[in-house]
Amino acid sequence: MLIHRMPFGQVEAELFYHALDMQQTLKAGKSLVVIYYPGKDWCNSTISTTSSSLKKEHESIVKAVGMQGVADPVYIYKSNEGLDKYEGIVAWRADPDNIFEKTFFRFPYPCRSFVVIHPSGAFRSILGEYPNSQITQALKVLNKSAKK
Repeated sequence: MLIHRMPFGQVEAELFYHALDMQQTLKAGKSLVVIYYPGKDWCNSTISTTSSSLKKEHESIVKAVGMQGVADPVYIYKSNEGLDKYEGIVAWRADPDNIFEKTFFRFPYPCRSFVVIHPSGAFRSILGEYPNSQITQALKVLNKSAKK
């Protein structure tokens, strides 16, 4: 089965903002950035990272999305096995009712994935490993589309 690694489309945005208890973010018209961890796999368990590099990566994402005028990213997981290395750096939470997995991440991809959901319901995602610049690119595309 061929699966598109960069899906995009339209969803009912309210469901996802509500699932994460971020209704105020929706009311403020801010996009939702979700980083998804599928659980321990060959990619995220073999890459040697230090807590310092993880912290820099997180700060880089926060800064990049902040410049786009959106809320800080939300980190969710399917399985928390292997997340201990993020302790004290990133607060991960379980995928509420597996809504993100069922909608965006049905097929397991190594490392981690992300989805950006615009308040209009338009979304863009990357399944599997990605450069952080793709998050800001997705935000720019969604914001540009919303202005049309």
